[in-house]
Amino acid sequence: MENNKLILFKLAIGLGGLACFALLRRQTDGSGTTAGAFLRSCVILWLITRVGLFLTVFVFAGYEVTSDVPTYYYEPAKCVLAGQLPYRDFSTSYGPLFPYVAAAAVSVWDSPKAILLLAMAFEAGALVMWRRVAGRSLPTETVWMGTLLYLCNPVAILNVAVAGQNQVWVSCLLAAAFALTLLRRDWLGGFLIGVSVVAVKLLGLLFVPYWWLVSRARRQFSLGLALALALGLLPFWFAGADILRPLKLEGALTTSGNLPFLGSVAGLEPNQQWIGRGWSFVLLASLLALSWRLARRVKVTGDASLSLLSLTALLLIFMLVSKKSYTNYLNLLMLPLCYSAATVLRERWQQPAFLLWSCVAALEPSLWHRWLAQASLGEAWRRALAGGSSIITPMLFTGVELVLLAGYGALLWLILRQALTTGESSEGSKAAP
Repeated sequence: MENNKLILFKLAIGLGGLACFALLRRQTDGSGTTAGAFLRSCVILWLITRVGLFLTVFVFAGYEVTSDVPTYYYEPAKCVLAGQLPYRDFSTSYGPLFPYVAAAAVSVWDSPKAILLLAMAFEAGALVMWRRVAGRSLPTETVWMGTLLYLCNPVAILNVAVAGQNQVWVSCLLAAAFALTLLRRDWLGGFLIGVSVVAVKLLGLLFVPYWWLVSRARRQFSLGLALALALGLLPFWFAGADILRPLKLEGALTTSGNLPFLGSVAGLEPNQQWIGRGWSFVLLASLLALSWRLARRVKVTGDASLSLLSLTALLLIFMLVSKKSYTNYLNLLMLPLCYSAATVLRERWQQPAFLLWSCVAALEPSLWHRWLAQASLGEAWRRALAGGSSIITPMLFTGVELVLLAGYGALLWLILRQALTTGESSEGSKAAP
């Protein structure tokens, strides 16, 4: 789609999701609605917002798949079907097994659209598993509200049904790892986190320190993780592939939507070597410190709901501090984020406000591409102040960035307050991973 049309399309999806939420939210209070009726509503809503949207855009309207899918998903899949090896014969920013998973879909239907259907399959699995995990520790009304917030969320809808991006693959694997850890299959939980790294992308490693700290069987967890990484990486290394290629490709990249990007207004450009390294250090230190603090809290309370909050808090720290954090990365843990939002946003106006903020999150990458041509915010301001462009554009986009970052910060503060100041009465309740 053309950029202006795409922005309007995303806005329409966001407002449509808000309308669906307004129509269905009454079911989430549990009064007069059975579990079966709510489940049917969710299935119908998922079919409309995912399958229906896919058919409307790519079959009936005849648009081609855009975003990363044609270049970074479909072409590597075709390369491995032709017998080429990742990192040696062609370049990819993802795990070495990623093109093979994509190739499985492309071998059935030779089209980028097949990868969107694959994303829907992963999302369906993630929905089932995260909902069951949440049901073990959260009140029914909270689970229902979180599920509805997810199904109506434009970031989730667009990421899966239109962009077909792979964050939901990681979400599905993390959900399975969480469920297995609850069942005290720690080595399998670690193994699946490792699978998320070698089969999708490195971002699954963000949650390893926390997962290891709260694990009841750390040795087993570590062995499972190491086994998955060894099985996924060593064969390619022995074949002469550069298994560090994703780090080299991604390490120097920056995006909008984070504090380093905002800091460029003060001349702290994150693409400058030492400034970028400084932000990377801040990110790593923040993740480790917060993992340790939250893990201590979970160990004391034994409350599995706190692990959902904790994982969400770690994701929000990443979104704030990482110099490369597209808003679609929220889909790594969008379901736990929605369950956390349902937990901490208790006023009736706050849930629709969360969805409106999600509209901003869905629009932000397109606005960066369209308004700033992927330039840094500092560069856009300097160009405007020098008379090279209108000052209105950086002003408007700065407002968008502040709204986005304020949402991250507010959610993080509320979630940490909930995780760190409650739960004393829940000691001895269901164990957390």
